Amino acid sequence: MRSILRLCLALVLSSGIASAQKIINGDAHYMETKQFQFISEFFLGHEVQGNRTILRTQDDSRQGLYFTLKLTKAFLGQSNLQAILEVIPADDKETASYSFDLSSEKIKKNLYLGLTGADWVDPSVQPMAWRVRILSGKQEITSWQSFLWEMPAK
Repeated sequence: MRSILRLCLALVLSSGIASAQKIINGDAHYMETKQFQFISEFFLGHEVQGNRTILRTQDDSRQGLYFTLKLTKAFLGQSNLQAILEVIPADDKETASYSFDLSSEKIKKNLYLGLTGADWVDPSVQPMAWRVRILSGKQEITSWQSFLWEMPAK
């Protein structure tokens, strides 16, 4: 009987922890290189991320379309995660998928996923629909998507 109670308690606690890992809100917008440059970068010689975890499809380019996500505190400091970003650009009907490895990153409260360089060159093109999924292994922990992502294809 005690082992059954322990098992039930473990399941309740583990589901509570997983459900606490959520994306509070998200947005997509085009950002210029200068929006990432701070005075401290000139003194330190490298980009300072502050309270953000910034990942880009092209590491050598900062300019591009960014999906900014505000995460719950349950993500802070976690590793071994992966973010999958799926985007349908307004000028194309095909879904493009991008994977971001979060395993080597210390996750901070604000996660910036950037489509930079050749992956998003035109600031006037906006995504028609998008979805971000955060995975631990093959299990989806949480996701955030635009309103149009749910719309049925006609």
